[in-house]
Amino acid sequence: MSLKVFIGLLIAVYSFILSLPAQSMSMNEKISANIVGVFPGNLVVLDRGVEDGIYVRSHVKMISSSGYIARALCVKSGMLSSHWKLYRILDADQISKDISYTLISLQDSELPHDIDSFADKDLRNSIPDFDESKLPSAPPTADLPTNLQSDFGFVRDKKTGMLSRKIIQKSHLVSDLQRFHGEAYISPYAKQSINNSEALNLGGKIQNKGRKYLASLSYDKEKTSLTDPTTNEDVTYSQDQFTAQAEIKNYFEDLDLISSIEFRKTRFGKLKAPSKHIITAPLGIRYNLNHHLSFSYAPAYDHRVTERLNGNQIIEDEVNTFRHIFSLTGKFKLGPKVEVSNTFFYRPAQSSGSYALEPDNSLIENDLNIAYLMGQNLSIEYQHRYSDDLIRNTKSNLPRVNTLYSMLIRYRFDL
Repeated sequence: MSLKVFIGLLIAVYSFILSLPAQSMSMNEKISANIVGVFPGNLVVLDRGVEDGIYVRSHVKMISSSGYIARALCVKSGMLSSHWKLYRILDADQISKDISYTLISLQDSELPHDIDSFADKDLRNSIPDFDESKLPSAPPTADLPTNLQSDFGFVRDKKTGMLSRKIIQKSHLVSDLQRFHGEAYISPYAKQSINNSEALNLGGKIQNKGRKYLASLSYDKEKTSLTDPTTNEDVTYSQDQFTAQAEIKNYFEDLDLISSIEFRKTRFGKLKAPSKHIITAPLGIRYNLNHHLSFSYAPAYDHRVTERLNGNQIIEDEVNTFRHIFSLTGKFKLGPKVEVSNTFFYRPAQSSGSYALEPDNSLIENDLNIAYLMGQNLSIEYQHRYSDDLIRNTKSNLPRVNTLYSMLIRYRFDL
């Protein structure tokens, strides 16, 4: 399958997805709401739902004409209503069905630990349902007012006349790009299975603090000494990797749009193996199964240039491959100070002559990370990284499987 056909299939599949409406409450956005139901445990039902950009884990503060009332975390969301856990209630007498409220979106990072732990529980099936037909404003059919034609957040399809939200909403994007934070790490101890050698790892990352639109750029460096299996000489192995990622969270409920590009270069003694390795995944999807697990898929184009010796001459081999990137990520908290995350990547190649996958030519990685939080900005972490790369073995004569164990110190900071 040629690159033109590959790109054509991407456009055909994702054009349909991107033409569908989506919306999400952005940082500091304000919407009005009323309480329409009350349950034990400071749980209330508000007359706002998915249609208003409300999703599970939406975090807001509630104010009325009297001022600040409480903070609230969404634990269940329907099309027209949503359930909220109230906390930091200033005046319980101000929690009433007779009062109108304004909801102001807050960052997840402002959640206290006890409420954050409450949010980690999947309560969508244990909380009683609310009959949305009781809402006086519940419309009998879905409809949009004609004045939305001039709304900057909507676009009208020329053929069907239907209105849908734009993929990129400028006001939300500008708000999400106002604040950034970074992190840097260094590994005082690291060891890998190839030749049982010690390694030096360091890197950093910059990311915005957005709620809907996220973008990041990271750099990772690995350096170690190895024995060349061909010459039996001690050589230096070093790898530099740059990764750029972008995502639109909650494009649909529990569904994010993702995009990434990886650039990697490796030096093995005198040879660059590879001199450049670029994996481009222009558009993919991530489905959040619950607060702990997510699954993602993205088609990708893999371009690799590797040097090899032919006698005394260095020759470059170029390999271009279509891949399918599947990943499964799990994140858990073991108490207030211990966080565990694991991401499994499976990147099988697709045969150029057919649509069949080539399991033997797959990039397989698994990253396990256990972090102990020393403070708000500092953590000590154990990292276990497994990789299986067939081309590393066929082009560089190195073992296709490598396991890296490391202890690292990570520091986070605001920019």
